[in-house]
Amino acid sequence: MTEPSKNYCISLEPSKRSTRSIDTMDNKTKAKAEEEKIGSQQRSGPYTFEWTEEHLFRSKTDPLRYQYDELGARTLERLQSIAKSQDLTNKDKGTKTDLYQLLKDNHARYEELTEFWTQVNTVPEWVDWDQLERGQRFFYRYAAANLVGFALQAFVGENSAAVSSKPHK
Repeated sequence: MTEPSKNYCISLEPSKRSTRSIDTMDNKTKAKAEEEKIGSQQRSGPYTFEWTEEHLFRSKTDPLRYQYDELGARTLERLQSIAKSQDLTNKDKGTKTDLYQLLKDNHARYEELTEFWTQVNTVPEWVDWDQLERGQRFFYRYAAANLVGFALQAFVGENSAAVSSKPHK
C-alpha cells in the first residue's frame, strides 16, 4: 500500500495552479489545505459533511466577496446625492428616504439612473413564462402546508432544546 501524497492544490486557476509539500507551508496555509482536502470531514455550524471534488475551493470563492453590482452602487450614490440636495434626508431615525420614488422621479435626468431603470424594468429574454406559471401553481398548492410544517418544526425544536438544556432535579 502506498502512502498518500502530501501535495495539495493551492489554486484551481490553471495558470496559477501550484502544489507544495505540506511540510513547507506556514500554519495558516497548512490549515487551509487540510481543510480543503478531498475526503476530509468539514464542519459548518451544526452540519458535518465530506469535502468532495464538487466543492469549490476558497481560492475560487474568496474573490467573489469583492464583486458587486457597480451600476447599482453608482445608482445608489446618485440617489443619495439627489436626496441630500433636495434635503430629503430624514433626520428622524424612524423614517427613511423613499429611494424608489426618487428613482422613478429622476431616472430620465441622469444617465446611470436611466440605465438602471431600463435594466430593472426589462424582462430578460430567457424568462420562461410557462415555467413561472407552473412554479406559482406548485407554490400555491403546497405553500400553506409547508409553512405550517416549518412553524411546528421550529416550535417543537425550540421548546425541546430549551427543556433539554436545563438540568433535571
